Amino acid sequence: MMNQPTLSVLLVEDEEVDAINVRRLLQSSKAAYQLTIVDCFADAKALWSKQDFNVMLVDLGLPDAEPFEPVRYVRERSAQVAIVVLSGNSDQGCYVDAVKSGADDYICKGDLNAKLLCCRIEQARQRVAQKSEIRSLLETVNQQNADLAKNAVDLEQKNKKLQKLCDSSEVFVNHVSHEFRTPLCVIKQYASLMAEGGLGSMSPQQIKTLNVIEDRVDGLSNLVDDMLDISRHEAGLLSARRSSCQISDWIEPELDSLRQRGSIRQIQIECRLDPNLPNVFCDQEKSGRILTNLVTNAIKFSPTGSQIDIHARFVGDGKEIAIDVTDRGPGISDDAVGRLVSRFQQTSTSRLACEKGFGLGLSIANELAELNLGRLSVASTPGEGSVFTFTIPIDDPRVVFDRYLNLVERSQIASPIQLCRIDAKIDGRSNLDQINAVHSILEFVLRCHDLLVKVSRDTWQVTLVSDQAGAEAFLHRVRTELAEASRNCPSSVIPDVQFCVGEVTTMINRIPAFANEASTDDASTEDISGDRDVVRVDHSESVSPVLSRIETIAWLSNQPNSPAMEWSHV
Repeated sequence: MMNQPTLSVLLVEDEEVDAINVRRLLQSSKAAYQLTIVDCFADAKALWSKQDFNVMLVDLGLPDAEPFEPVRYVRERSAQVAIVVLSGNSDQGCYVDAVKSGADDYICKGDLNAKLLCCRIEQARQRVAQKSEIRSLLETVNQQNADLAKNAVDLEQKNKKLQKLCDSSEVFVNHVSHEFRTPLCVIKQYASLMAEGGLGSMSPQQIKTLNVIEDRVDGLSNLVDDMLDISRHEAGLLSARRSSCQISDWIEPELDSLRQRGSIRQIQIECRLDPNLPNVFCDQEKSGRILTNLVTNAIKFSPTGSQIDIHARFVGDGKEIAIDVTDRGPGISDDAVGRLVSRFQQTSTSRLACEKGFGLGLSIANELAELNLGRLSVASTPGEGSVFTFTIPIDDPRVVFDRYLNLVERSQIASPIQLCRIDAKIDGRSNLDQINAVHSILEFVLRCHDLLVKVSRDTWQVTLVSDQAGAEAFLHRVRTELAEASRNCPSSVIPDVQFCVGEVTTMINRIPAFANEASTDDASTEDISGDRDVVRVDHSESVSPVLSRIETIAWLSNQPNSPAMEWSHV
């Protein structure tokens, strides 16, 4: 058996018989104790000021102290000493008061024996050790909390600095991009004017040089557009203004400038549209941007004197139109294909060092294709060329809503996805200017993941990725813009608009969500329950209906909500 350390014990006891009994019990135990006995509180205080003790045994009936005064005195001066109260009172309340005063244990003198005394002393010492460990852990936790609080303050300050830098960079990009437009436009106009002989005759070599200038200006203009789109996309402000249109409506306006760019390198650009293509549902400006970026990229990698083909055709069982851009360039290796749509990535197969840019074109084209309810893909054979393809849905409600849900799922807005449908209409006798004004306002207030579909000449359907609060926020934004437009336009231009707010429906998305972002708009809301321009469809607000994907598409494709209900007037 290992030698145990000798414990210094102070016994404060005024009854000589009890003091002798405690000494006897301690001496009979196997533990090593060094016992000091005093018979009053004053002597105990004097002795305590000179030396430390491991254990204090104290009687409650001292003549010069209140019952628990010695316990409180010692505990205030030391947290390491084990204090055991000895008393002839077996009342439970006395035990509780002793512990509250700072004692670690309490022994009734009538129960006292050697085994019990030694056991209680050891237990009291263990409690002291545990309390000490707890205090140490608590101090550590408090220090860690203080460090975390300080780090949180530092992190917040750094985040503010980063946000300020981010905002500054965004403002810088926007300002630079906008400031570029005017001089670029002037440069192109003068170059075109000179090439056409407006400032005097030009030699063939001079005309060729001016055409190169125009081509480079167009390249810079595309870069400006890409930078602006990146800024809007990262800010969550890049949205689409989709509508029904013919493929030729936005392809043909792009061909002249693209053919001019190709002519600089003697590259011919041919366009073929399959017959009987139906209307598509897309943002014409963004579709043109996708085509421009893909053809511009193809020109960079195509050999001089080659041909680039643009072909529009049916795909997806006739539910989509695919636009192929085919070049005769060096092709792309399989490992490079997956990196092409990543921002700032370029392959090493560009034929001209001067054509090297920031690698934004394909990244932006990919993002615009998704925002346009389509997708971008590439097929390539090294040594033979590449085919870049982007798709656009046909103007069919079920197809449009199916592609829209694809976009929402890929964006991981929420899981499960909450959708709210709002129908809007105006007087059927409204003229074209009034219809266009309302359509523009509805487009303006949409967020990037909302969808606007024109159901008929005077009726629209809005689909929001939102709950009921987000729907009310949307109506608040619409009402604000309508009021503002009415103040700035003749009263006859902005017609009365009526709304029918449908119930919030939950769709179980097929792609597991890993982000949990709030889908409710953070715009200010107001109580609209009394507004006369809103018709509410009765539904339980406690649980929203849960639909499968097919059921969701059918629900969105139906005619306006509550056809049997009368629409209220503004």
